[in-house]
Amino acid sequence: MGFGFFQSPNLKALMTSAPPHRSGGASGIVATARLLGQSIGAALVALCFNLSESHGSRFALGFGAVFAGVACIASFLRLLTKNPYAPPLKK
Repeated sequence: MGFGFFQSPNLKALMTSAPPHRSGGASGIVATARLLGQSIGAALVALCFNLSESHGSRFALGFGAVFAGVACIASFLRLLTKNPYAPPLKK
């Protein structure tokens, strides 16, 4: 849920703010951010299981829920601020 609420607007903001001739670089930034997030998430799950074998799954799900909530809040806060790099709206 957090990935869906955060990644979609984030991808749109990155791709629309980049000039067309730099879209390949913007796509690379998006892929790097996605893989970095997946790697950090996998490392945190492994850490949870390493710290507590009996409750590691509960800790991992708790961390996942917290990060999903933070991502949702960050995504919705983006709606309150105006993006200076966004193209002007057509009337």
